[in-house]
Amino acid sequence: MIYIIVGKSCSGKSLAREHFESKGFVGFEASDYMKRSIEKHDLHMSKQYELFGRDFIAREIYQDIQKGDETSPAVLSGLRTLEGLQYLDSVSRIETIGIRAPDRTRYDRNFLRNRHDANTNFQTFMKKKREKFETYSEMVDLWIENNGDLDSFYKRLDIIINEHGGRILNNHNGIPNTISMGRKSNV
Repeated sequence: MIYIIVGKSCSGKSLAREHFESKGFVGFEASDYMKRSIEKHDLHMSKQYELFGRDFIAREIYQDIQKGDETSPAVLSGLRTLEGLQYLDSVSRIETIGIRAPDRTRYDRNFLRNRHDANTNFQTFMKKKREKFETYSEMVDLWIENNGDLDSFYKRLDIIINEHGGRILNNHNGIPNTISMGRKSNV
């Protein structure tokens, strides 16, 4: 089983992956693979997608997952293409977890992280951060709202981890409206 965490910039994807890792999952960060690939080929990612296919990062990650311990589930964050998600869905059982956070919260997090675009105003941030997330949000199995404190976010993630497979309904464990079903609505 591969748990894939997706969401817009500064929504909490890496934090969620790290929490899964703290619970024994083997973690993979797609942006690490992208950085290594840029260094190796000395080409922008758009050119690499053109040359190697839009799923090549997912293929590399899957090869590494296959080399690992089969008894530990894998968790992946930072995948940026629909083709990558579709590839992983075709070769393995996946559970896709979408993290949502309000735009203002994402902007504030971007500022606190002191990223290269941290000094832009909110409107500029929103223009630059218009991502193609909506194109692959249809593949999300479960949605988690990351709009509160860290402890609540971790509790929401723990529900998924403890249920191992995301067989979750709204209002489970007294945390209302924080987790909702996506494409696996028949569960």
